[in-house]
Amino acid sequence: MKGRVFTVGHGTRPLDQLVALLAEHGITQLADVRHFPRSRRNPQFNLDALTAELPRQGITVVWLGEDLGGLRGGGYRAWMATAAFRRGLAQLEELAQRQVTAVMCSETLWVRCHRRFIARQLVARGFPVTHLLQVGKEGDEEGAPTQAQFALSVNSG
Repeated sequence: MKGRVFTVGHGTRPLDQLVALLAEHGITQLADVRHFPRSRRNPQFNLDALTAELPRQGITVVWLGEDLGGLRGGGYRAWMATAAFRRGLAQLEELAQRQVTAVMCSETLWVRCHRRFIARQLVARGFPVTHLLQVGKEGDEEGAPTQAQFALSVNSG
């Protein structure tokens, strides 16, 4: 069985909440897939801040945003057909074989983030993928709702 992969969006939560969420699932490696690995509103998630703090918590940080980052001209689906995307995905697969890995971007909800495309590619390659929301809440990619189903459940509940 291939290594388990998680996805997580940092959102606006404090860094200690992200660390607790990663620890709850035994995650020892964070793959940052933000094209621009910094945030004015949430500087605790700037790449330099993460690479300074997370290793102290036993979590290595790898930036894969050059190949797997979102915000692509022409859309992310088109980007997935590029050699750069395939290279980044292969690197992520290799990392996930060695350590329990979380794929991180800024958007909290994976259905609104390019992490959903990365997750589908990983599932197709045999990796179990779980989307983390907050401590105690998660969802598996294989049973993940479509964006329309998610919107319906959010709007009606």
